[in-house]
Order: sequence, then C-alpha cells, then structure tokens
Amino acid sequence: MRASPIAALILTTLLVPVLGGVAEPFWPQFRGPNGQGVSREGRPPVVFGATTNALWRTPVEPGLSSPVIVGDRLFLTTFQTGTLSVVSFDRRDGRRQWQWTVPAGPIGDVHTASSPAAPSPAASADKVFAYFGSWGLVALTHEGRETWRRSMDPPKNRYGVATSPVLHGSNVLLVLDADDLKSSVLALNAEDGQVVWQTERPGQRATWSTPAIVSTVRSGRSADELIVLSALRLSAYDPLDGRLLWAIDGFPQETVSVPVVGRGRVFASAAALGGRGNEQYDAMGWKQLVAFDQNADGLIQFDEVPENFRMVLRPDLPKDHSGYAVPFPFRRDFKNRDSDQDGALSEAEWQKSVTQWEASSRPLLMAVTPGDLPAGQTHRTVWKSARGLPEMPSILLHEDRLFFVRDGGLLSCVDPDDGRLIYQERIGAAGQYCASPIAVPGRVYLSSVAGVITVVDSTANELRVLARNELNEPIHATPAIAGNALYVRTASHLFSFAGAAP
Repeated sequence: MRASPIAALILTTLLVPVLGGVAEPFWPQFRGPNGQGVSREGRPPVVFGATTNALWRTPVEPGLSSPVIVGDRLFLTTFQTGTLSVVSFDRRDGRRQWQWTVPAGPIGDVHTASSPAAPSPAASADKVFAYFGSWGLVALTHEGRETWRRSMDPPKNRYGVATSPVLHGSNVLLVLDADDLKSSVLALNAEDGQVVWQTERPGQRATWSTPAIVSTVRSGRSADELIVLSALRLSAYDPLDGRLLWAIDGFPQETVSVPVVGRGRVFASAAALGGRGNEQYDAMGWKQLVAFDQNADGLIQFDEVPENFRMVLRPDLPKDHSGYAVPFPFRRDFKNRDSDQDGALSEAEWQKSVTQWEASSRPLLMAVTPGDLPAGQTHRTVWKSARGLPEMPSILLHEDRLFFVRDGGLLSCVDPDDGRLIYQERIGAAGQYCASPIAVPGRVYLSSVAGVITVVDSTANELRVLARNELNEPIHATPAIAGNALYVRTASHLFSFAGAAP
C-alpha cells in the first residue's frame, strides 16, 4: 500500500517527541508515545502465559489506569479503601519502589465498570503526572517526591472521569469536559503547575477521550496541533496558546477513544449510544419481543411482556455484565414505543421507534486533514465509515492499516487512504473489549476483558492469528510495551512477559 500524495507533501505525522533525550524503552502515557499504541523498537513475545515467557508477576490494588514506563520505572494509579495512589515499580523485576497516597474524598458518580483511578499517568524524563478526576493533578519525581499539586473541582460526569494527561514541550495538557457545560482544555507548566493557558469549550459535554498531538503544516510552517475528540465534535487547538484552530461536527454524544495520526491525517472514531458500532442496531430486534406474543395476534400487549424483562443491548457481553441489557425494565419504555397509544405494540411501531433511536446517534469513523489544506481540497473530511466500530477501544494505525476491535472479538482492518475494508473477522476470543490494541512491527496485540490476549499478523491482507494467550484474569487496562517485554495489568496483578528478541 503506497503513501498518499498528501503524506508526501506535508509531514508524515508519526509520533511527536515529548521526552527529549529519553531513549527507549519508554511508554510514557496512555497507549504509549503520543497515545498511538505503537512501539517501533519493542519485541515482546508472541506466545506467553503463566509458565511461558513469564518474567514476573506482582499483586496490584484495584484501578483501571494503564502502565506507563520511562527507563526502568513503571508507574500506575490505584484506588482502594478511600485512598488514591500513584505506585512505582521496577519494570525489570516487578519490585514495588514507592507509593504516594492521598485521601480520595467524595468521588462523585462513577460507573460500576469504571474506577476513580481510571486516567493513566504521563511521565517525562524526570517526573510523573497523575490526574484523579475527584481530586486533581499531582507531579512527582521518579523517586516519589511531590513537587506540586493542583486541586480541581470534579467535572460533572455521570460515568466518572477517564481522560488522561498528555505532555507537550514543557506543559501538561488536560481536557476537562463536563455535563454542566463548564468545559475547558488546560495547559499547566510541568515544573511548577502554574496555568499557562486555559481555553473554554462552550457547549461541550463530558468526554472520556484522551487527546493526541499531530505534527502538520500550518500557514506554511511546521506546527503541532492538539486534537481533542469530544461529544459531537473533533477539535484542534494550538498547544502553545490554546487557540481553537478548527472543528468538525457530526460525532456521537459519547466519545472514549484516542484520535490517531499518520499519513498526513487524523483518524477519530466513536460508537453510537448504547455502544452501537454500525448504522443499524441488529441487537434490538423485534424477535426479542415477539416471543411474548401469547395469543399470536402479531401484537405485543403491555401485560404480555414480563414485568422484569430488559431488552438485550450488547449481546456480545456476558449476561451478568451491567451493560448486557438496557438498565430498566421494558415496560417502563412501552408507552414511548406505542405510537398510537392503543396498549399494543406492532412490529411497524417497534421499527419506527428503533429508526428514530438510530437517527439520534450514529457511529462514525472519520479521516480528517489537519493543518493547511492541500491545493484543490476544500474540506477537511477525507472519508467516513460506520462499520464495526468499537465502543471503548481506540483505533490503531500501524503499517499502513487501521485496526479496531469491538465486543465479540470482531476485528476490522481498513485502508487508511480511502476507508476501504480489507477484512473484518472474529479473532476467536469472544466477550467484551475495553483495552485498546497495541502493536510492534509485524503484529498487533488485542486484549479481551475475559483475559485473552490475541496476537495477529499486522502485515497480512486477511486475518492471521499468531497466538491466543489466556491469562485467566480480567483485563480492562491497555497493556504497555518496553524493550522485549509486554506489561499487562489485570484486575489483581501486574504481569511482565519477555522473550528473546526475534
């Protein structure tokens, strides 16, 4: 697959160096360098498990933040018994080096599937920065000494905070979107925590996405742009002064994933409400209701529906998962579906209500041109797609392909130049997916909540599974890669798997 002319004319927009002078191994923030999920130098094993290529395993307290690595130090955050902590480990042997702890205080609304310790830290050459939505931001040295802290009011958010800080130059950047519309993007000086700039984001509601930096050409000169994916909108800001550069509307209301950059473009993705990844919602079928048609008249009477019946929302999730079914009994929603209010629901009324619901929120994957538009290009949007998009995992740009995985283990491989589907297949590891894909040359690692890490060939034009590795512990956090090792945080442990470099 050849590079596009756009990528040849402007910068290739690979990764932005924010750790000047720091060599690999490093995985300095959520999803590694610039949040892109790719280690160009890493060579972790393909096959691993409890007795295969296992370097070490150490217990870890609850939390959903992903490991970040600089040199031989690994950092993550935890929440337990009313305390929030930043913990440092020696990545070579798993030894706990230090733990910084603060009382959690009121944590506000946090979804049962989330955690007050969901945002991942960001690490520079000498500091680690950790954000807790209910508490604020702290800067610590690599030895665990606090250098500054900034208390922040918790953003009003019905599910809990998940966005992570990112570094750019001498600043820490943080998106603070909230449902009370008091939203902003903030830059703090990494040395002393002072506000460098803060830009209000009028009308923006809560988001769970972490921003990314793209290197591009603006006004004919090389420049960086801070890319923020949020409710209904993709925006670009100047990371030096917070000035809004451009924005594109059309995204769903709830966004989670990190934008990815490369080949002269920005790629942003979000599922529709209810985690729907396609234009039509196959799960909400009439067949779930017609089973209750006791008198076989083709209509569903209110009294025919069991009192506690809940419509299946995400059939690929385990039945005991909180997101498997609509969180309230169907009877509560019956009148809204019964358009003629005759007490009976027909298939036509049902389909009409589903169509209206689908129209209220649509999944979207969009390829966008940042910076200056090339001659002859009048719109930033290059192409759009709405097929098999994930709810929580971010997309991955790797070796001239876009990869994304959704619940049920459905993996899509897409041409980044035009959105053409190269293949879409199930990888043989079912269930929910929260962790984002990560990659090294030649392969992609896909982690399921059930604890299966599937490794696939990233160069093939059809699905080629190299290994399925079962850890038998839930995985929600995105793994990290450093050198020849893979670092995996499960519900109760931190693992390191390493093998000889191929």
